[in-house]
Amino acid sequence: MKTPQVKPDWATGIYIGNGVVAEDTRTKAARMTDEELTNAMNDVRETMRHHEFGSPYHNKLMREYDAILERMSQNCVREYQKRHGI
Repeated sequence: MKTPQVKPDWATGIYIGNGVVAEDTRTKAARMTDEELTNAMNDVRETMRHHEFGSPYHNKLMREYDAILERMSQNCVREYQKRHGI
């Protein structure tokens, strides 16, 4: 009998050992504060400088960078709407 393959639940992440849970960047960014997002963006940007443009790892970093910027953009829109009663 085959074991059914279950899609991972990214809401909780996947345990990868030593108390570490792997998370999808979009899920992780959604819980970060503005300061944490800024630090993460700077870290990713600095790491990208050390890797060849177009390499698989550089592309992964670009996706993370895009996810962080998207979340920061959403936070700005939400704050604008809150301040201006939209």
